Amino acid sequence: MREHPALLAWMRTSARSGVPTGVVDFSVRRGTARAHLLQGALPDGRGVVAKHMSAAACAHERRIYERVLPALPVARVACYGAVRDEASARSAQPRWWLFLEDAGGRPYHPPSDARLKVEWLAAVHRASARLPAVAALPDRGIDFERRRLRVAIAILQAPLREGTLSARHAAVVRTTAADLERLLGDWSDLAARATGLPRVLVHGDLVAKNSRVRRDAFLVFDWETAGQGPPLLDLAELADPARRDELLAYSHAVQEVHAGLGPQVVSACARLGALLRYAAAIAWEALSLRSSDPSRCIEQIAQYHESLRMWRAALRSRA
Repeated sequence: MREHPALLAWMRTSARSGVPTGVVDFSVRRGTARAHLLQGALPDGRGVVAKHMSAAACAHERRIYERVLPALPVARVACYGAVRDEASARSAQPRWWLFLEDAGGRPYHPPSDARLKVEWLAAVHRASARLPAVAALPDRGIDFERRRLRVAIAILQAPLREGTLSARHAAVVRTTAADLERLLGDWSDLAARATGLPRVLVHGDLVAKNSRVRRDAFLVFDWETAGQGPPLLDLAELADPARRDELLAYSHAVQEVHAGLGPQVVSACARLGALLRYAAAIAWEALSLRSSDPSRCIEQIAQYHESLRMWRAALRSRA
């Protein structure tokens, strides 16, 4: 354990660093752990999360933690700084270690915690529209989603051209790519739906795995895809009819700042956000198509594709 690169990097950050009592690898993707829990890393015995990432991603996420979130009236995890990964210092793309407070608490549970999430969203969207630090963040609006969709289509089409998939897997990928092409053809309509919406801080991947509940505080982390744009993907959960009360609560809370976000508009935002969330999920999952066994990846793409078709049909029926 004493030779673990995350531990060695942490020991270089500050004289007040505690000596971790253990290292737990998690957030494993494509065979590599992107994050590690350094147990007992702080003098008071609390743990620290060490994220291994590119220099650009590290700088971006650190800016969110240190310059944006402190200006918002919401609970947040602390950032303990970052250091360059010495092992990659001479490479063309050096990596960095970002150190964050371990959120602790418990997993987000929608039936009982949706109110906390909605209160958090409303507070962020009320305050962030006026912050210069948010306005300076990368665009995560409808144009960004169109670029991401084009990348997803290209990634899906590559193994089809190369013939590297089985006939069954190729059929799933082919129909998914075709539906994404059709979605791209409808883009002028989708863009029109986002016209006039306020631009606020958006997380971009506000799913259960990127949040925790600590006592009565909703905590959000993994801000790599964050930026500024209309509130779409982050509201996707409110598209569920079972979340109608939470949708009304959100609308009521934000209308004092964003008068145009009445219940009908918020509902439309949530449905569009749900559609775009599944398109983004397909784009992310497609990155694993070149693995030695893409079976799990194909299964996930098929599930996301089915949800995408459902929300596309819902949008068209309410046009």
